[in-house]
Amino acid sequence: MAEEQRGERCGGITTDGKVQLCHYLANDDQVRQLLAVIGSYVSHSGLASTRHEVDDITSAIVSATIVRAFDIVETKYQGQGIHPWLLRIAHGMRNEMQARKQ
Repeated sequence: MAEEQRGERCGGITTDGKVQLCHYLANDDQVRQLLAVIGSYVSHSGLASTRHEVDDITSAIVSATIVRAFDIVETKYQGQGIHPWLLRIAHGMRNEMQARKQ
């Protein structure tokens, strides 16, 4: 995930959800954990056949997940915890990629 993606989206925070999302993304350990879980989703989904492909697809899903999360956080986030919420978004992104591949 690009550093500028983390920083530019957190300017002018207006909601508790955005605050929580920004704090989550500012924590490198949490982001590494998110990458690991999504990487596991990709590895087991059949979307990729090499480690390089897994890394590329994981990166694309994480980036798309973060963009989507910022787009919907004010209306869809219900305070259930940022990590599981992001994983649900990522799971949906992975499913969309799988459907397009088939």
